[in-house]
Amino acid sequence: MTIATTSIGTIAALVAFVSLLVAHQNQNKQIHNLSRQLSEVLELSEINTSLVEDDNALLSRRTEESVSVGSFTYASDFGVVGDSKANDGSALQAAIDSAATDSSGGTVILPKGIFFTTQPIVVPAGVTLQGQGYGSSPLAIKFDAGGSTIAYCGTDYAVKINGSSSGMRDLAVYDWPYNHGEYDGGCPDIKAAGGVVVKGDGKLVESVALSNVFIYYFVGGDALSLIATNNGGVGYGYYENLRLRHAHTGINLYAETGSFVK
Repeated sequence: MTIATTSIGTIAALVAFVSLLVAHQNQNKQIHNLSRQLSEVLELSEINTSLVEDDNALLSRRTEESVSVGSFTYASDFGVVGDSKANDGSALQAAIDSAATDSSGGTVILPKGIFFTTQPIVVPAGVTLQGQGYGSSPLAIKFDAGGSTIAYCGTDYAVKINGSSSGMRDLAVYDWPYNHGEYDGGCPDIKAAGGVVVKGDGKLVESVALSNVFIYYFVGGDALSLIATNNGGVGYGYYENLRLRHAHTGINLYAETGSFVK
């Protein structure tokens, strides 16, 4: 009986030991599994963080590219008024000059309004002046439908385009005949040399684009002139849907000897 009891006790002890050993191994396995899962979670977190950082960088870069490619220069930010009374020439030219120096987008947005000016508007290379249309009539200036009109009072050309890859679209250019403000009695007696001139003076001016532009009432000169001097040239332009009304000469093409217009 003693021997049997001892054997049973020994067996029970061995069973308990084996159970503890198995439990310990299971615990180690569980710890190992938990460690591996934790490691995977941490690794995934790092990957996600990296992806977020990469996405943010990509979004930032794409945003910068979008702003760079799609930005505009707004003439209203430079102080143009467009009420036909304020002299908007200097403010409009400042907006154009900003666009030309890469300080802002190369397309200058002119809002609706009548932009009175006593100085010619000069459009250099790479700059486009974009209006909001020229009103509801193709036969005469109508200050409606949210149009944009450059109203010039002076003896020069109203708009001078002197650089390649430049132009205007969706606006009117008008030899302003009305009295108002400090110019009462002045503008009706002043006749401009012309409406719009594209001039290559000692250089080639090409790829100028004029689209949906109404040039009106330049009875003392040319509505549109393409002029080349001093071995310069004007060529390869794009002129679409131009309306030229009430001018002494509709279109003037002139090139000195050694220069060309084509």
